Amino acid sequence: MKIGYFLLSGLFLMFGNTLVQADSTTHGYCSPIVAGENNRITVTCSKPTIPRPALDSLEKRLEQYLQENFKLVSTAEDAQKLIFDLQQQVDNWAKRYHELAASNEGSLLKEPNNSLFKYAKIALENGDFENVAKLYQNSARDHEEQTKKIEILKKSIGVLQEKESQTIDLSARDRFNAGTAYELNFQPIVALKEYAKAYKHRPDNFNYAFQYAWLSQKQNQRRQAEDVYSKLIDSVRKTKPLDEEQLGKLTMLLNNLANLVADDTQRRAEAEEHYNEALTIRRKLAEDNPQVYLPDVAMTLNNLANLVGDDTQRRSETEEIYNEALEN
Repeated sequence: MKIGYFLLSGLFLMFGNTLVQADSTTHGYCSPIVAGENNRITVTCSKPTIPRPALDSLEKRLEQYLQENFKLVSTAEDAQKLIFDLQQQVDNWAKRYHELAASNEGSLLKEPNNSLFKYAKIALENGDFENVAKLYQNSARDHEEQTKKIEILKKSIGVLQEKESQTIDLSARDRFNAGTAYELNFQPIVALKEYAKAYKHRPDNFNYAFQYAWLSQKQNQRRQAEDVYSKLIDSVRKTKPLDEEQLGKLTMLLNNLANLVADDTQRRAEAEEHYNEALTIRRKLAEDNPQVYLPDVAMTLNNLANLVGDDTQRRSETEEIYNEALEN
C-alpha cells in the first residue's frame, strides 16, 4: 500500500487501482504527509509552528493509528474516511497543543520564576506530554493540599476564604491543563478523569465544563455528557445580554446535545427540536455575518437531514434539507 499527500489538493490514497481523494480540504495549520510502504507519517505545520520533537511524538501515534485501522479498510470509501479522520486528528491535536502552550506561556509571563511553567514548556517542546501531565498533576495536588489546610483554618479565620478560592482556581486550571496534556498524548480516559476534577472544582467555567462534556461524549459516557450539556445550555440561556458570542455557544451546545440523543431511537423527536432551535439561531446570525455562520448552518442542516432521513416517510423532506445544506 502506498499513500501520498498534496498540500493544496488534500490527501490521496492508492487503494488497489483507484486513487482516492478526501472530500474535505485542510482547515488547520498542520498537515499529515503519509508516504512509503511502511506508512511513515510526517506532519508539517505553518505558522504558528510546533517544535519538531513534539511533532515526532504525534507522528508515532498517528503511524500506530494508521496501522491499526488500515486493516479495516475494504473499500475506497473506507480509505477516504480514514484519510479524513487522520487530518481531523492532526487539526484537533495542533489546536489543543497551541491552547496548552499558550496557557503555559501566559502563566510563565506572570510568574517567570515558577519552575512548573519552565519545565512544562521544555517538556511540551520535547513532546514529553506524560511529563507535562505529571508536572501539572503534582502542582494540582499541592494546591489541593493547600485547599484542605485552608478549609480547616477558615472556620476560625474568615480572611482565608479569598485564598481558598484562589487555590481552587489554580487546582482547576492545573487539572484542566493536565487533561489537555493527556489528550495530546492520546490518553483520553486519563484526560477525562482530569477534566472531571477540573469541572468539580469550577463547574461554572464554560471551557472546563464543555471539554468535560465533549470528551465524555467521545468516550460514550452518554449520561455524563448529557447532564453537563444540559446544565451549560440552561446557564447560557440565563446570560444577560444574550449576545452573539453567547448565541454561538448555545447553538454549539444544542447541536452536540442533539447528536448525543439522536442515537437513541426513542428520542429522535427531541434531537430534531434541538437541531431546529440551533438552525433558527444560526440562520439569524448568518444574516449579519454569513462568512462565519453559513458553514454552521450547513452543518446543522446536514445533521438534521441525517436524522430525518431515517424516516422513510420523510424522504422528500430529507432531500430538501440536503439541497439547502449544499447551497450554504
